[in-house]
Amino acid sequence: DLNDSLPVEDSITLDITAPTNTRIVINAGEIETDSRAVTLNVLAEEATEMYIDGDVTESVADETTRNNTFRWIPYESVKQVELTEGDGKKWVGIKYRDDADNESIRIEASIILDQPGPTLPSVVINGGETYTNSPTVSLRLSAEGATEMYVDGDIVPSASTFRWIPYDQHPGVSFEQTKGEAVGERSERKQEEKVWVELQVNLIKSDGKKRVRARFRNGAGNESEQVESSITLDQTAPVIEVVESYDANNPSDNNGIYHPGQVVLIKTTAKTGETRLDGTIRIKSEEVKYDTGTQKLTDRGDGSYTYIWQTVDLQDAKDYIVKITLEDAVAFTAVDNSLLITLDSTPPLEPNVIIEGEFPHVGEDGGR
Repeated sequence: DLNDSLPVEDSITLDITAPTNTRIVINAGEIETDSRAVTLNVLAEEATEMYIDGDVTESVADETTRNNTFRWIPYESVKQVELTEGDGKKWVGIKYRDDADNESIRIEASIILDQPGPTLPSVVINGGETYTNSPTVSLRLSAEGATEMYVDGDIVPSASTFRWIPYDQHPGVSFEQTKGEAVGERSERKQEEKVWVELQVNLIKSDGKKRVRARFRNGAGNESEQVESSITLDQTAPVIEVVESYDANNPSDNNGIYHPGQVVLIKTTAKTGETRLDGTIRIKSEEVKYDTGTQKLTDRGDGSYTYIWQTVDLQDAKDYIVKITLEDAVAFTAVDNSLLITLDSTPPLEPNVIIEGEFPHVGEDGGR
């Protein structure tokens, strides 16, 4: 029959096999990482797309973003993702599909996230001073990446010590300010400048070395190493216990009367044996218009301080007044001017010698 059509045929391939030999490796198989950004190495035969989920941040439908998660994306053998916040074991899952929308079984891998705490922790007391005469001191605290801080040590407990308090919101945040810059301009450079927190604390009031410690914590709860700074609290002036003088070559010659030319050692002792004081001496005589000016005492390291006085060519006088001053690191002073020295060049009188039972010899004309 001329009206019959010619036979037509076609073929179709039936694909019901999902991608095979699937694999996922995090950071080349590392067990632990300190960064939330990790690299996935993935593999699947016949895959054209993949779907990443698990303990990863959710991506945005933007091909420029680093994260491509919780949606189907083109298959690539290497992909970077970001783990969710918080330390601990993180699981990353993946499944694959081919052009026929055959999906593989979901597989997963894990890695432990252990992020470091805040870095470069620091605590400075009173701008780095080593002594103070006031128990109230100012701390300058800083740490990169910190959100909280904990301050303790030889200090009085308060609302700001011995507990975690906010770091970035605490009153007294200061910024390094360029010379000539208006105060209002500083906020624009907040991320570029080193920031610290100023915190006032009260030291335990007894004199002595005081230590202040600080720790910092970030939003993930990771702590920094503990840092420490110290300062010596000195609320007591030095006390001069004794001032004395003697011949440097004959300590038994110590009656305060010397002849010009002798080397006189002048020694003062601080009560309780306090060392590292700034000691000075000044010797004056109004009678002969003499003045050494202010001279340094030598710290002997045992609480005593000495000065060698050279008396060569000095004039006789009975009013050489010795003024001693001891000053500590916080400018407390002790003064003593009780020592009075006499210089006398008069030789001793030659005594008469009497022989028992005889009269002294007084000369030819007067002899008996």
